[in-house]
Amino acid sequence: YSAKNGGGGWLLWPLVGKNKFQRLESWSFLWPFFSMHKRLPDEKGEDDGFGFTAPWPILQYKRNVDRDEDNEEWKFYLWPIYGRSERKASEYQFILWPFGSSLHTFGDQGDVEWAWALPLYWSKHGTDKNGKMSEVYRHFWPFASYLSKGDDFCEVRVLDIWIQRNM
Repeated sequence: YSAKNGGGGWLLWPLVGKNKFQRLESWSFLWPFFSMHKRLPDEKGEDDGFGFTAPWPILQYKRNVDRDEDNEEWKFYLWPIYGRSERKASEYQFILWPFGSSLHTFGDQGDVEWAWALPLYWSKHGTDKNGKMSEVYRHFWPFASYLSKGDDFCEVRVLDIWIQRNM
């Protein structure tokens, strides 16, 4: 039972389970490997969704079936080869996980874009709510790193052999 989402469900673990919260229905078989999700249309007949996992984590598809309706909008993973997800305040994608990935978050305070090509490169680019650059970070491991914050601070490290930032 969930008072916030209004609903409930049952699970005969790990064989089969079902739950329904408001307009979202989910079935699982051999949880967490196989599941199916369906969002029923709202009063206007809009905002329906569908999703499945078969088998998790390799193949995942979701369109508007996150429990929090204001969160995940779309997701497709063919793990570890390719994946992409879109949420209200972020977008994430990967190629050959965990080696190549990117994350873009956006909100009232500004935007931040991350990119990784592990273990050799990663970057961060941040802008404030007015679109002005607030931070740029680039790391070409183990050769060099670059950090700039606003107009007043810039740091370049040559032979930056420590993998983590600011150690």
